[in-house]
Amino acid sequence: MSNYGLHRLQVVGLLALLSWTESFAQETDSLCARFRPDSVRVDTIVVRDTILLSQPVASFPVSQSVTPLAARKPLQRKPVWVMRTNLPFLFSGTPNMQLEWSLGHKDKWSFCVEGMWSWWTFDRNDFSNEIVYGSVELRRWLGRRWRHHTLSGWHLGLAVGGGYGDVEWKSRGYQGEAYSGFLNIGWQGRSGRRKQWAFDIGVGLGYAYVPWRRYTGSRLFPKGHEEPQTDHLMWQEKGLQHFIGTPHVNISIGYVFNQKDAGWRRQRAMERDAVKYDYRHYRDSVAAREKFVEDSTKIAHRLKEKEISLLPRAERKTARAELKAVDEQLRQAAKNQKRQAKADAKAQKKQGKLDRRHYKQQQRDAKAAYKEQRRSEKAFAHTPEGRLAASQLKADEKAGRRQAKLDAKAARKQAKLDRKVSRMRARIDARQQRNLEKLQRQIEKADYKYSRDKR
Repeated sequence: MSNYGLHRLQVVGLLALLSWTESFAQETDSLCARFRPDSVRVDTIVVRDTILLSQPVASFPVSQSVTPLAARKPLQRKPVWVMRTNLPFLFSGTPNMQLEWSLGHKDKWSFCVEGMWSWWTFDRNDFSNEIVYGSVELRRWLGRRWRHHTLSGWHLGLAVGGGYGDVEWKSRGYQGEAYSGFLNIGWQGRSGRRKQWAFDIGVGLGYAYVPWRRYTGSRLFPKGHEEPQTDHLMWQEKGLQHFIGTPHVNISIGYVFNQKDAGWRRQRAMERDAVKYDYRHYRDSVAAREKFVEDSTKIAHRLKEKEISLLPRAERKTARAELKAVDEQLRQAAKNQKRQAKADAKAQKKQGKLDRRHYKQQQRDAKAAYKEQRRSEKAFAHTPEGRLAASQLKADEKAGRRQAKLDAKAARKQAKLDRKVSRMRARIDARQQRNLEKLQRQIEKADYKYSRDKR
């Protein structure tokens, strides 16, 4: 193959490569148009002595500026709380109750209070179950809270508690106190149509300090001849137990009050994840496109060097000098572009911080204004004008309820009358239908009699 044919084949291949680059750039632009910034980069590809400009390649900013949102009225939501009972203690004859409240607007913390009390004695204290115990616990809820309902999922808790116990069986028993501190780990789930039922499973790992005493009950008089204050406890021994292990086991079920729906948080998180996925997809697409353009430029540079090597010696030096000047110009343009991109990203990051600070200040101002409004409303409610307005509002509400009852009564009366009229009309229509059928039968009978007499 001649040099001219080889040269022509190289040019055709390079043009095909550039056309494929252009189509790839157009597809990437159409896919990621929503993220395209105002600033673009222009890459230069050298082919022979002609400079071709490829499609603009977007450089994604390092940080996006945050658009300040309009200040809105803070939501005053009631805290979610759960009332539970521990089933193992309940089935063993020890009534107990647990109360837990959510803390903070992000629902990451909660505070739990537990108490149990039983004071059962049978057969003149031969059998007894006397337990008084209480504990408090601070819980930290794990995981992404927008994926779960409030007070649900895995949790870690730090708890302390103490109490008194007296257990006796056939006049042999133990008395003692217990003071414990433990780290609680567990999981709480929800059930029901409105997720109003909660079931909690957990175990505590920690330390318990238990001073105890063993005794034997005695009687001074036989059964049937008792007198007041005749029972005595004969102390046998005492001891001190340092227990390290699981001083607390929780398998409880309860009801949730002031339930918060996690749907709006889940929807917001899904939208945020979708935006994050689009950003990553766009970033990867831009990186792949830049890499492809860079490889295309290198291929074009190598082809240009091959072309220069085929030129006569007199023209080879001049062509290499021109190629070196063009390469230096491209490197300088790329360096300036990177420097400008860094400056723009820094400015955008700074502007984003200012916007976020302004947004937080707006939120604080709105919250302060709302608190001030509530304070003024409470102050106005304690004045004579406020009491008069409140009484007038109550009177209007009462009159509205009375009018609603009268309207409902009138509507029921009208519906009853309409049903009565419809039944009467139905009976009249049925009677007319029966009369018509009777008349029709009489006419047919008369026609039959007439035709028979005629024959």
